[in-house]
Amino acid sequence: MELEKEILGMDHAELGALYLKSNVCGHFCASCQFHHHPDAVRGHSRTVAAVQVADMMIRPPDRRQRQPCRGGRGRWMASAGWEILFAGQSEGEQTIAIASLSRSLARIPAILESLL
Repeated sequence: MELEKEILGMDHAELGALYLKSNVCGHFCASCQFHHHPDAVRGHSRTVAAVQVADMMIRPPDRRQRQPCRGGRGRWMASAGWEILFAGQSEGEQTIAIASLSRSLARIPAILESLL
């Protein structure tokens, strides 16, 4: 993101939001612009939070890797997005959400492969 700002004068989130602003609704613009900082958005915070968690779940800890994270839960569970989505839920409810998200993440390669 620092290199994007140095070269373009903005990062990919700001650039995407500018592009989307004239073509789509507020949810998409906010999700694009604030997906790294859902706690900074006004309105649409749950949608943006979900995008942040999804982005963190599929991003490898080391960008040179090509496989989804499939782990590293600490990273996305410590995110502002996770807090927005699951604040106030019991540990048991969060455990169920983690299991469901982990199963969905494990299915992504097969889903994508079936599309080819």
